[in-house]
Amino acid sequence: MAPSQPVAHDSKAHVADLYAKLEHESLDLAELPVEEAVLTSAPNVPPSTTRDYPVVLKVDLTATIKKTQLTGAYKYEQWTFNDQVPGPFIRARVGDVVEVTLTNKDESGMPHNIDCHAFLGPGGGSAVTTTEENQTKTARFKLLCPGLFVYHCAAAPVPVHIANGMFGLMYVQPAEADLLPVDKEYCVMQSEWYHEPPEKG
Repeated sequence: MAPSQPVAHDSKAHVADLYAKLEHESLDLAELPVEEAVLTSAPNVPPSTTRDYPVVLKVDLTATIKKTQLTGAYKYEQWTFNDQVPGPFIRARVGDVVEVTLTNKDESGMPHNIDCHAFLGPGGGSAVTTTEENQTKTARFKLLCPGLFVYHCAAAPVPVHIANGMFGLMYVQPAEADLLPVDKEYCVMQSEWYHEPPEKG
């Protein structure tokens, strides 16, 4: 299992501690149950995870391009994960091993990948998930820290892939407890579309 997201800290000791934790908490993946992740579209959020044990959580994502009618006058060619913007909301638990499978169905020939800020190590998994057209790659990442994390395509040029729609959220629940229960949870992300004036006639 290759670590894969940058650690925002300039202390080498801190980084060493994180990698030591990763090694100490390594699990025999063959012993873990396997679950398919429940993926939802904004503003919906998957239900809270009630289990008290880690699993191999399978997440299937597909990079696609689709033309969307933004308004009566405006269409936009969106770059998407699973034909939606933002990409699917992913819910997991500290200790889970996320098995991400990315398939690139972008017929333009552009490469795509996943950079998830919940994954430890350089690039958040982008180096091992970069896929060319009609290619599929799978990688596994152990979740060590709770929180709400963004994921996005980090293929160059990164800002263009994000601006065109290739981003989403992953919520990693704490191992011991989650947020207090509420009547309804929502996923909200902010973004803009930049486009040319509509064609006349």
